[in-house]
Amino acid sequence: MANFIKNSLMTACLQEILEDAKEEIILISPSIKLQPWVKELLSEKEQEQRVKITLVFGNDKDNISQSFSKEDFKFVSGFPNIEIRHEPRLRANYYANENKALLCSMLLHDIQPNNNTIEFGIQVNQSLMGGITGHTVDSESWNYFQNVIENSNLLYRRVPEFEDKMLGLSKKYIDSETEIDTLSKLLRVRIKK
Repeated sequence: MANFIKNSLMTACLQEILEDAKEEIILISPSIKLQPWVKELLSEKEQEQRVKITLVFGNDKDNISQSFSKEDFKFVSGFPNIEIRHEPRLRANYYANENKALLCSMLLHDIQPNNNTIEFGIQVNQSLMGGITGHTVDSESWNYFQNVIENSNLLYRRVPEFEDKMLGLSKKYIDSETEIDTLSKLLRVRIKK
């Protein structure tokens, strides 16, 4: 199901996406600049190692620090289950979890309470029919942006390691390992590994 939303409702929608995520958070925007309230909500997910966070940013292929700040990289680089990707052709904004998405005109750093600009978006919720037929806005947008993610340049990946417990019926988080990190060099920043 799709709903037209505008202005401050986009802040509420993004907040729901971040708070309700149980498996995945996807933030796709030409510029990733995290507002304090977004950082606070993401921090709550840092302890949930199974929640995979994917950030995709674009623009400025010659100077990516214009599109992704060192401070924000330092903030997210320690998250246990995260990918950061770059797609220089990106101009779209898409924010999602496993059940809900927001396709909108507003850059991530502009989504904040009391923003006085004229903005709009489409909120889509996962529908049972979409899963069956595959022909709804939610499934089509999800598939499109999964393709964008897969075809973007992977700059940073940190993955959690789990230990099987109770004959494999449950898993215990052990630690996370940074598998790929070319972003530190590009941003000229040192992070704790």
